Amino acid sequence: MCGAMCVCAAGSNVSFREGLAPDGSTTFCPRLLLIDYKSKFGSLSHINALNVGEEDAPVDLTWTGPVSEHLQDPIPQSSYHARLDAGEDEEDEDDLDVEMDKGEHDSVPDLTSSIRFWSDYSRMFYHPRSLHRIPDPCRVEARSRMATGVERFHAYNTNQAVLEDSFRLFAEECHLLQGVQLCMDAPSFGSFTVSLLSRFRDEYPKLPVLSFCSLSRHDPAEVNLENTPGCVNALNDALTLNELAALLTLVVPLQSPTTWRRRPWSEHLKVDVCVCSHLIYLGLIPLETVHASLHTSALLAAHIESSTLPLRLNASVPSFTDLASLCAQLNCAVTHLSSRYPVHFL
Repeated sequence: MCGAMCVCAAGSNVSFREGLAPDGSTTFCPRLLLIDYKSKFGSLSHINALNVGEEDAPVDLTWTGPVSEHLQDPIPQSSYHARLDAGEDEEDEDDLDVEMDKGEHDSVPDLTSSIRFWSDYSRMFYHPRSLHRIPDPCRVEARSRMATGVERFHAYNTNQAVLEDSFRLFAEECHLLQGVQLCMDAPSFGSFTVSLLSRFRDEYPKLPVLSFCSLSRHDPAEVNLENTPGCVNALNDALTLNELAALLTLVVPLQSPTTWRRRPWSEHLKVDVCVCSHLIYLGLIPLETVHASLHTSALLAAHIESSTLPLRLNASVPSFTDLASLCAQLNCAVTHLSSRYPVHFL
């Protein structure tokens, strides 16, 4: 935007909530419910610089005898977060911009080699009620069974009350709640999310919901009937999409990156995500799974953020799109995501 002052077109109060830090300064935290397995959060804690407190409250024990405590070693902080805490981020970003302007792409450091969890490169502070840690599944458990996710949701919701204690408070803070945007992984949380949304619809029957659903790597048209895990995953995808279409306003399925093929759009990428993802699918490079998923998730995030930008614009910016009108214009329960951006700069 042009003018005496640079004004951000996106409204910070659309996806973020305003709060106060312990020192009285204004803070912004994402208005978000983040649900994942406990082991996936890494070093991320529900206590941070904006929420001072103790990590674990003391337990009131009725036992008066001796107690022996065995504590697991905490997960060390990532190198990226260490640099942020040291105040090196702003200087590093300036150097990175200069290198990108000069075309020195090879000199840009590769951060994927040091990433262990998705939280290692998260640079936001989250509200304590945003983080929900689900107990990790048993290794012998059928990962894609619909009944397993339903049981896991009811067991967790009994103790935590996700909608009543977390979502409702975020919703009540909104001046005008236009809807909910949902990103989910069908193989891991398909039935869990469907159970959560079924309870959600009892409380909010008409609230628009836009869902981006990541599917499994098994294509129903190509899966071998003798491949039992592949058939289970393909069936789980179909059941999840069917339930989502009945519960939500608009569903956008996302094809698994392991099914991507090399095309002209991928020629300018520094990392051949198509080849890496396909080799992972064939089981040839299992050690590259985390690295390839970081690049493919970045590509998907760029598409999702671009397509939903009109939903987050300030009221002063001319826009004819809110979530309800967007869903009404498309007039369908399931659609696809299609966009293009200048990948030769990546």
